[in-house]
Amino acid sequence: MELPAELSRRVTLLNAEYALGRAKGSDCVWLACDLLVAGVDGLAVAELAAASTDISFSDGAPLIVAMLDELGCARLDGVTAVWTLARDIAHRLLAGEPAAGAELWPLLRAVDFPDDLGLITEGLFEIELLYGSGRDDELAARWTRLAEDVLAETRSTLG
Repeated sequence: MELPAELSRRVTLLNAEYALGRAKGSDCVWLACDLLVAGVDGLAVAELAAASTDISFSDGAPLIVAMLDELGCARLDGVTAVWTLARDIAHRLLAGEPAAGAELWPLLRAVDFPDDLGLITEGLFEIELLYGSGRDDELAARWTRLAEDVLAETRSTLG
């Protein structure tokens, strides 16, 4: 069964968040519920949908893995997970959600190989220098440029 675009996006993001040990129990439970409503039939999906929304990562992890397996999702390594999340953030930035950019900083701390994320690091440092400068148009342009750079990089990195 092919998932609707938004559900597919959320499953991909869950896979990336899981790879980084950051999946939130409530988000996983709600995603599983939405998958059931969309007609996805699977034991792990149903079990996760029935779980409490305050399920911890450690308690939810086996169900998350089982659900991702049922959905045919391969596990992501840390760097791929970060680029997957960065791509989503870049799309949101370009869609007019400037607050999404703040989510890039924690991604840099999420992996052991920050050199692989140099493009993001350099862009964020440039942006940080612009904060409080009164050059809001330049700041907005730099966010847009960073989002476009991230999307270009993810096309070559993730395909």
